[in-house]
Amino acid sequence: MSTRNVKTERTNDRESTPSDQIRELADTKAALLNVLEDLEEEKQRLLEAKIMDDAILEQILDGVIVLDSRSRVLIFNDAAKRILHINDTSLAPKDWKQFFKIFDVSGSREILLVDFPLMRALRGDDVRNEEFVIRLIDSERSVSIRMSASPLRIEGTPQGAVAVFHDTTKEKEIDRARNEFISFASHQLRTPITGIRWSIDQMRKRNTLPKEIEEYINDIDSASARVVELAEQLLSKTRLELGSTQVQLTHFDAREEVRSVIGDYVSTAIARGVTVNFTQEKPVPMYSDRFMIRNITSSIISNAIDYTSAGGSVTISLTKDEDGIHFTVTDTGIGIPPQEQQQVFTSFFRASNSALTKVNGSGLGLYIAAESVKLLGGTIHLESQLNKGTTFRIVLPLQIPPTAQMRPSKS
Repeated sequence: MSTRNVKTERTNDRESTPSDQIRELADTKAALLNVLEDLEEEKQRLLEAKIMDDAILEQILDGVIVLDSRSRVLIFNDAAKRILHINDTSLAPKDWKQFFKIFDVSGSREILLVDFPLMRALRGDDVRNEEFVIRLIDSERSVSIRMSASPLRIEGTPQGAVAVFHDTTKEKEIDRARNEFISFASHQLRTPITGIRWSIDQMRKRNTLPKEIEEYINDIDSASARVVELAEQLLSKTRLELGSTQVQLTHFDAREEVRSVIGDYVSTAIARGVTVNFTQEKPVPMYSDRFMIRNITSSIISNAIDYTSAGGSVTISLTKDEDGIHFTVTDTGIGIPPQEQQQVFTSFFRASNSALTKVNGSGLGLYIAAESVKLLGGTIHLESQLNKGTTFRIVLPLQIPPTAQMRPSKS
């Protein structure tokens, strides 16, 4: 802003005359007019900047909400109103919370307002890509949301919060339709495969089959077994993603379950020249989903055996303490490239060096295991060094979380 000085000329040897005072007032008036002109220019510049900011905000397809430190609305763009189906164009700062309720991603458990990402950002938390469901109070319509929120800091002190979010409802619907199709196809696939395997069993009962035919039958049996396994994995994947997996609780000895799984893969380990070590002497009582625990341990153990070369070993440990049940599998196999380790628990992922082992796989086993561990309220981590081996660490809680869909076992 320019500054113009008002210059008052006075002489020390004579008193100010009326003409001098008039001149002084004229100079003061001119200076004030200049200041007002500068203020008007600044006001116009700020107005143009605001218009530009508003235009940018309205062009953004994502919803944007900005709150001050007292949770009053500073910005609530049109995309936010459209996504949340808020038709009131004069949204009052105190009214924004009354339009909806918040639920977890499954839509079954209500989330308190204090745990809403925007409110957490007001407390200083950074929230990234959190998913939840908003249920509109007036229409009972549900909207799937993915939101990121951050505090607005001035000199390091939170003075408000900003949230950016978008509607993922259509994405979820597409995923659901895809999963339902996969589930249907998998069910339909199992029926003819079951017939093929029954026919193979009938043919094996004949003792007069030529050796060449027996080899063909064995090949068909192995191929059909892989198809059945793939169908089962696809069904497990769709159930987990659709939220239809039921946790069937029962009491059992986790040690015996692990021993049984190891027994399933003894012949594979011997054929590959891999030593399997498991020396748990005491029972490890557990109250959880026995079938799910068996699938988890089976995926981890079979993966370790498959990707360990001849002469290598797989070491399994199972312990229990106040933190939960710890299941650890360490192999001396080919390892996982560092840049790929974050993808290990994603669906259909296979490491770039897996082709070296010539092991057939769908890339679903570890994904299903990881999602099952999460469903049971546990954690799964891996440590791996290329050409040295991999360790998987699973911790399962002693108490199943209330978010799991529980159903006591009939057995």
